[in-house]
Amino acid sequence: MKNIALSFLLIFLAGCSSKPSTSEIQSQVEKVILSEGRDKIFSVGDFEKVNGFSVSDNVYTADIKYNLVFKVGLSELQDNIRREAGNNDIGELGAVVGGAAMLFTFGNFKAGDKVPRQEKVEFIKTDNGWMISDSYRPP
Repeated sequence: MKNIALSFLLIFLAGCSSKPSTSEIQSQVEKVILSEGRDKIFSVGDFEKVNGFSVSDNVYTADIKYNLVFKVGLSELQDNIRREAGNNDIGELGAVVGGAAMLFTFGNFKAGDKVPRQEKVEFIKTDNGWMISDSYRPP
């Protein structure tokens, strides 16, 4: 009976954590980074929480670093945009604009390239646990 009571107490206390766990941070950051189709372009590798601090009882800031690992190269990405848009003028424009934005942000990347990232991410404590702040904008 003591073991059952102790187990419930530990589960309860885990839900009342004063900071998000590293796995919670990684999971939520990856979900945002890889949303909106970006999971087809790159993955997240070598994730590490470097540091963190409580701003208040309900706000926590984590310093993180990770690598974006490209699944496709820039030219292949542009070809995919053209193909999805139907190889017409609009598709060509999308490929040029999308490619230019990616080139400006990441350079002329190839499949397998890694781009190191280091960021601060804010988490808000809610009734449902720690949630990534709406202010976080992925690369």
